[in-house]
Formats: sequence, structure tokens, C-alpha cells
Amino acid sequence: MIRKFQEFINEKVYTNDISEIEDYLNDLPDTIILFRGIFIEDESGINMDELGEHWSEDYMFVRNMYHYSTFTPSGDDILFIITAKFNKSDIDIKKTIDKRLIKDSGHFWDELTGEFIENPEMEYHPYEHEQEIIIKKESKPDIIKVDKIELDY
Repeated sequence: MIRKFQEFINEKVYTNDISEIEDYLNDLPDTIILFRGIFIEDESGINMDELGEHWSEDYMFVRNMYHYSTFTPSGDDILFIITAKFNKSDIDIKKTIDKRLIKDSGHFWDELTGEFIENPEMEYHPYEHEQEIIIKKESKPDIIKVDKIELDY
């Protein structure tokens, strides 16, 4: 059975307690649907053998990522969203834990609003909205679909 994003919505785990992240990852189903956004000029440029290791549990984050300054497309680029099915064994547990672990206090720029975030006690992870899962480089997902997104900015 494939667990859909809506079931994850209240289970975000970005914490300073590694065991909470491990529990979250252990509780994931054996098959999981993840999303990856790619900015390129046309779909023929998507290399299905090298889709990268950074995936998201959140379709809407990926769908709207061009609003973030770090993901701004250039020129004639188009946003394509790859929807893929992975096995739990495809997850790079160590890298995902490192990505979701609240490690340091600090100050951050909010990529969406451009606002400066003061988070001296590191009470939350500044990028927890990304719902990121790191996939092992050698993993070959089962591609479900590729959506072409018209940018509305």
C-alpha cells in the first residue's frame, strides 16, 4: 500500500532529537511517493537515470518552488515535477537525518519571503517546510508521471 502525502501532513519531523527522526523514517511504509522539481527548457532534457538525491514528500512545496529565490528559473526554463515511487530501502537514512536535524542556533533568510529569521534558540528548522527525503544515488525510482508546470509569476 502506498502512503499518500496527506497522511504525512501532521507528521513532519524536524527536531533536535535524532530518535524522533529515526522513528519517523522507520514508520514510513515500504513504498513511498516522492516529488522532485527540475527546471529545464523541455521535457526531453530530463535524464531519468540521474534525477538527483533531494526529493520531497510535499507536492505543493515542489509545485511552488519557483517562488523561492534559490530555485528561480532562468531564461526559457520550465518547471517539471517528477512523481516517483521509491522503496523505503532507497532512503539515505544518515543524510536524511542530517538534513532534518536541528543542530545549531542561528539566523536565516526565509527563501520564500526574503525575510530575515532570527532563531537564536533554534526552536524550529528553517527549512522544515521542504519535507525533504534524501535518496541513495544508485536508486532507480519507478516514475509515475512528469507534470509540466506553467509558471505564474
